[in-house]
Amino acid sequence: MRIERLQHASVPRPRGDAPLAQAVHFYRDVLGCKELPKPSTFDEVDVAWFACGDDEIHVLAIDEEFPLRHGGAHFCLACNDLNGIRTRLQSAGFRCEDTTPIPNRPRFVTFDPFGNQVEITEIRGDYRSDAPPSSH
Repeated sequence: MRIERLQHASVPRPRGDAPLAQAVHFYRDVLGCKELPKPSTFDEVDVAWFACGDDEIHVLAIDEEFPLRHGGAHFCLACNDLNGIRTRLQSAGFRCEDTTPIPNRPRFVTFDPFGNQVEITEIRGDYRSDAPPSSH
């Protein structure tokens, strides 16, 4: 028996139509994730679901005050054009920050409209290897 993969990440947002629209804009329109219908059993749940490849992000409305203090909590999205995603985010008004480098995994962090930290990376090889990154 083993864990096979991370199936989804769930991140908080404030309640209401305006925060829901912000979530859809960030995750669907800016990052390019596919918006998914939520399960029929979730009719009363204020949540938006998005596909990232075979995995999902669930943006759930909570009753806490924002911004939340997340510390280093985040999830990471792998892409095939790190500079293109960074440009798209910055053009849409989202800040992007460099972070500690990882060999063969160039990366940066950004923040969704609710302050959730999102790491964006491009996997170019094994981070444990001293081999140069593969070219794309």
